[in-house]
Amino acid sequence: MPTASFRFHEEQPVVRVQFVEAGGGTTTTAQLLVDTGFTGDSAFVLNTLEPTRLGWHPARPSLVRGALSSLQERMWVMCSVPEVGLRRILPAIFTDLARLRLSPAIDGIAGLLFLQQFSRWGAERAPDGEWRFYLET
Repeated sequence: MPTASFRFHEEQPVVRVQFVEAGGGTTTTAQLLVDTGFTGDSAFVLNTLEPTRLGWHPARPSLVRGALSSLQERMWVMCSVPEVGLRRILPAIFTDLARLRLSPAIDGIAGLLFLQQFSRWGAERAPDGEWRFYLET
């Protein structure tokens, strides 16, 4: 079973996800905070400036509760994690990330719907003492 492993960023679990831009072949890699408490109809929360570049098709707006609490516009995005051979089209919320107060090195959030694409996922301390988040297909 292929496994991808990502070092924590500032003691928080992160994953690197590639997004295929809407025009085709060009990809953008994003470092996303893993938030298992982000549940519902969307796999990702991405920057409001990105839907014209990353969004393939509009998705039905979704009512969200929590850090984002309102009706959110969404788009279908094509994402991949090449290390494990995953490539999917999943729904993403596009919003102003500033209100989430993420580290400048974080490009958005990956939620439970994204994690459910894998057979196993979690965190473990590597032999070097660093915490890592892993995804397995």
